[in-house]
Amino acid sequence: MEEIKRLYEESIKGDDKSKYELVERFYPLIISSIKKYYNNYSEFEDLVEDGKLIVLECIKDFDVSKNVHFSGFVKTRLRFFYLNKLNSKKDIISLNQKNEEDTEMIDLLESEVNLEEEVINKDFSKRIQDLFINLSLKEREVIIEFYYLGLTVEEISKLHNISYRTVLELKRRAHKKLREQMERYDD
Repeated sequence: MEEIKRLYEESIKGDDKSKYELVERFYPLIISSIKKYYNNYSEFEDLVEDGKLIVLECIKDFDVSKNVHFSGFVKTRLRFFYLNKLNSKKDIISLNQKNEEDTEMIDLLESEVNLEEEVINKDFSKRIQDLFINLSLKEREVIIEFYYLGLTVEEISKLHNISYRTVLELKRRAHKKLREQMERYDD
């Protein structure tokens, strides 16, 4: 620390050799700052040169009266320089921006979810629930077993231990109730 302080004091007096020595002393900090805050190796040589210039600017800008170490000042300036450089490189792209084929970027995104279908299915499910609520338990069971489970009228009658004719009557009543409700629902 004393060596850096001495080099700084000689640098502000105009000693170019001390400035060069200071820049060399901070070279490892420049490299680690690039790796930590910028991490773009395609511009590495330019970033190193920028870092050296920041160290030279720090010599001019450093205020001893602030009671801060010169090395801490340099470290902070390098950090913010590379972070600002990185943030200024980030491009913001709107999803409504059109590409070369005049297609909006949002249209290129693939999704497993079709929102329109999902809304329609939710609405349909809600309507079915509303319709089924007015059916008796036996009518509901017959409709579900016949249409959704694919059971025959004979299989349903055996499953519930009721006559074939009773299953047909439950199915007919359920159809009538559902039809009436759907007509009301559509109005």
